[in-house]
Amino acid sequence: MIRRISILLVALATALTTTVLTALPVSAAARVSVSSSAGSGAASATGPTSLTVSGSGFQSIPRAFGGIYVFFGVVEGGSWRPSQGGASGRTFRYIPDSESKNNAGFQRFVAFPGSETADAANGGEIAADGTWKTSLNVPGPVINVIGRTGSTEQVDCRTTTCGVITVGAHGVKNANNETFTPVKFVGGSSGSGNQSSGGSNGSTGSSSGSTTQATPGATPTTSATGDEVTAAAPQEVSLGIDRATAIAGRVMSFTARGFQPGEQVTVVLDDGLAAQGPLVAGTQGEVASVIQLPRDLRLGTHSMRVTGAASGVIAQAEFVVSPPADALPATETAVGAADTSLDWAWIAVAVAAAVLAMILLAGLIGARRARKDAQTAAATRQRDEHLEALLEQARERGYAEVMDKQS
Repeated sequence: MIRRISILLVALATALTTTVLTALPVSAAARVSVSSSAGSGAASATGPTSLTVSGSGFQSIPRAFGGIYVFFGVVEGGSWRPSQGGASGRTFRYIPDSESKNNAGFQRFVAFPGSETADAANGGEIAADGTWKTSLNVPGPVINVIGRTGSTEQVDCRTTTCGVITVGAHGVKNANNETFTPVKFVGGSSGSGNQSSGGSNGSTGSSSGSTTQATPGATPTTSATGDEVTAAAPQEVSLGIDRATAIAGRVMSFTARGFQPGEQVTVVLDDGLAAQGPLVAGTQGEVASVIQLPRDLRLGTHSMRVTGAASGVIAQAEFVVSPPADALPATETAVGAADTSLDWAWIAVAVAAAVLAMILLAGLIGARRARKDAQTAAATRQRDEHLEALLEQARERGYAEVMDKQS
């Protein structure tokens, strides 16, 4: 019986420790509220809108990698979430933007408190109680989003339900922080329109290294953005990547040519692992910018695609991603990531639970040993009493025999 209880206690302590170490505190269901000058949960149907986005009930993991991305776009079906197998460009689509801190405001990064990536956050951080607040720019009721093919698709939010999307940042899937909050457009009539350009952020820079030629998706056509701009002659489509900057966790610079002057251009890494834009092509149809490479990006060969929204021209190139100089071996990185996701207070509780289980087990073992000692002492005492009785009987028998002989 005691052996069974001991085994049960050990199993209970192990289960309790494992549960406490792996289950981080989660608040109530995550919720997002949206407000703007157009009203609660609304945006203007006649022009750009700055939304105030607030979250509550989100999971806040101190010192953990990443946080949440806040997008504006559309979702498809109930299983659009990454934790349920959804993917960017397939089950949810959003306005692309640079992952840099000073982007156009179409995309925000809200970091976990104390995260190693917190310095890149442009939307604040998730407080310990699971709340956060940031702003999000919406260019108008008609938006350009990254579609299934990696090129931009136009969505009219007056006829399609659009809204604020939150997902785990830097490729981390977290079902607790995945939400979609619809936003209505008010103040204008329904119909088609054009997305206002958010401008080009970080669109200046230089690119060095070899240039990879790409096959255009359509023949470039001559265009101009205003009276001051002269038409540029069609030129060969090309994409040049500064391969020395192709390092995981850092920004990679690139240049591209062959687009219409002044047209919007989007940049996509692989199948949506990272994005940049919309950028605006220069007077000669050129684009120069940088794209943030995720720190957890798989090392090796990747592809980047630059697409013109108006012309449909596509420039594509492959490049090799190298690890950062301070990268740890894979096993150490995995262990370190796990360690940072734990709250030390919970570890202390787990240790205390394990110690308590060991004390109870030691007490049971001690009680069993004491009972055995008591049983041994009782048996010894009974044996001594029996021997004493036998001796007494022998003495009495010997005395009787002597008396018989004397008589």
